Amino acid sequence: MSICTKYALSVAVGVLSITSTVSWADSVDLSFTGHTGLNSITLTDDASISGTSIYAGQSFSAGHLTHSINSGPRAGQTYNTFCVELAERANGGSSTYDIVDLSEAPRSETPDDATDNYGAVKADLVIGVISKAIDLGWIDISLQRMAGSTVDQMSAIQAMIWAVLYDATASSSDAGVTAALGALTIQTAHSSTTHIMQGRLRAVIADGEQDQLYVVPLPPAAFAGLGMLGSLAGVRTIRRRR
Repeated sequence: MSICTKYALSVAVGVLSITSTVSWADSVDLSFTGHTGLNSITLTDDASISGTSIYAGQSFSAGHLTHSINSGPRAGQTYNTFCVELAERANGGSSTYDIVDLSEAPRSETPDDATDNYGAVKADLVIGVISKAIDLGWIDISLQRMAGSTVDQMSAIQAMIWAVLYDATASSSDAGVTAALGALTIQTAHSSTTHIMQGRLRAVIADGEQDQLYVVPLPPAAFAGLGMLGSLAGVRTIRRRR
């Protein structure tokens, strides 16, 4: 590993230590406004996992969903994210969502599985999917799409999230999505990325609304650290060139 890589990763870990002590609001008002592009994916039972997916054999439109933030210091901003619930739909109009640990999702009138809440194991699997996508350069640590990434890649991220949550495998008739699913499957998330997302990744949940992933905002000191990195994407670039 090069000296530059060691320096970049040490800054990233420093950001983690800052974010782990930051408190965040317990709710946020969001409005679903659309998406940045969708592809059809199919979920099937994963024979390697004990249990049966309740959505096996069904097809869904997968992609990056767009919301407006209507409360707090980020009010007026647009936020792109991924859903963690198939039992309910994203609706227009502003709703108040509770910000909770990902293990505490979902909240719905129709439970997504026998125990309803996903729990720590599945939460870690989702963190793994997101961390892989970050290390591939598809999204940043706030879940926002990186320059040069594609709709197919966003669809693959969403499909893989559903797959790990519902004990299923995801597939698509679209060649681009299939290639992206393959890339996500073989990618190994860097430990520093995983640690950062463990400290930041949450879920927003509300009755009657589709639950979504949410990222705890970084404090100014952490932004300064990331500025030294030139964003976390710089870590990926340096590491790949060593």
